[in-house]
Parts: sequence; C-alpha cells; structure tokens
Amino acid sequence: MRRALWQLTTGLYILSLAGEERFHLMTISQVMQVATEPKVVAVAVESKSVSLEMLRGGARAGLVILPKEAKALAVRFAKPHAVTEKEGALLLNGVEVLNRSGLLVPLEALGLIHLRHLSAVEFDSHALLLLEVVGVDEVVPVASWGPTLSMLDTRMHYGG
Repeated sequence: MRRALWQLTTGLYILSLAGEERFHLMTISQVMQVATEPKVVAVAVESKSVSLEMLRGGARAGLVILPKEAKALAVRFAKPHAVTEKEGALLLNGVEVLNRSGLLVPLEALGLIHLRHLSAVEFDSHALLLLEVVGVDEVVPVASWGPTLSMLDTRMHYGG
C-alpha cells in the first residue's frame, strides 16, 4: 500500500513561519488549492510538529515555491534549525535566506504565497489546515517561473 501511495504526485514546498521570537522553515508536500473564492489552500502537517505548534500560536505563514533545480533544499528543512548570521547574510540550516515581508525565503525560491490560518481538522498523525491566500511576494516574476519542484524530482517518500 505504501508504494502505491508514493505514486500520488505532489509538489515540494517550504512552509515558512514567523512567530514572535522564532522563525521556522519546514519542507512540505501535502498542499493543494481547495477554493478560489476566497483563495484557500489546504496543507497537512504532523501533529507533533513545530510548524503546527507555531500556527496554533498565531505565527505568520507563507508557502515558498521552489524551482525544479532546488531539490537539495527539500531535505534541508526536515529537522529543527536556528537562524545564524555570517558576514551580514542570514542563514538557516546553512542556507542563505532573505527576509520577505517578515518571513524567511531561501535565495533560490521563486516566490512566497502569504497565508492566513482559517481552521484545522485534527487526526492522530497530522492536522489538515485551511489557509487563506492573502498575497504573493514574487522573488522572480511569476510570468517567468519554469517547472516547480515535485516529489518526482527527488528520492523522498512521504507517508503511506
């Protein structure tokens, strides 16, 4: 059953969170648009994750869109990390990041979709969050985005 579920195609993104005194980035694959009016996406995060704890605490959220070539980033944000500074650059898990409207975004990102938490459905292993899209911060103009990163571009397997 697990291998069959791995065949479901999904994108790979980074969930960027900013709390009062904390930044957090997490690789995420379970993302989909569920409504157009208002624009709403659903994301699933693990029940015991830092991300869920921060969202419950009112953290600001954004979904980082990555180019297909950025597959090395997908594995960088699977574990807790701290923000450091080196020669004036912000680093998170050794990855240089930009502060875009209060959220951290890796330099290789195409853009950031700003989100506002609406509601959650809790399961044993995960919580399904409904997040309203409140804006887009284009690191690269959307019109010039090429293919974006997906699970098929990596050797990662999630769930199942």
